[in-house]
Amino acid sequence: MRQGGFSLLEILVALAILAAVAGIGLEMMGGAVGATSRAADYRQAVNLADDRLTTLAARNAPTGSEGEEGRFRWRLTTTPLEPSAGSVVAHQLTIEVSWPGQSWPVSLTTVRLRQQ
Repeated sequence: MRQGGFSLLEILVALAILAAVAGIGLEMMGGAVGATSRAADYRQAVNLADDRLTTLAARNAPTGSEGEEGRFRWRLTTTPLEPSAGSVVAHQLTIEVSWPGQSWPVSLTTVRLRQQ
């Protein structure tokens, strides 16, 4: 005859299920923390690219200008666009920001008019 309560086998099975669910939950939380960190890095790189692009475009910086800010590296590329209208030439300015651990850079592009 069986009395009330759980057998040792039932308790072990319940603990195994609990451990599996807890492991999955921890893995999901770890993935969320990693995604949040990557999103913060990306946001910081976009802000840096926007700031550098605005500053360098205002100064008519030459192509190949580059620099570092913290762990982020940036590089400006300037390309004249055809056709030009008299003494004004359109230039495409592209800035790329990269940082360690990221497989692709953040890239922003704008077009500005410059005097020849």
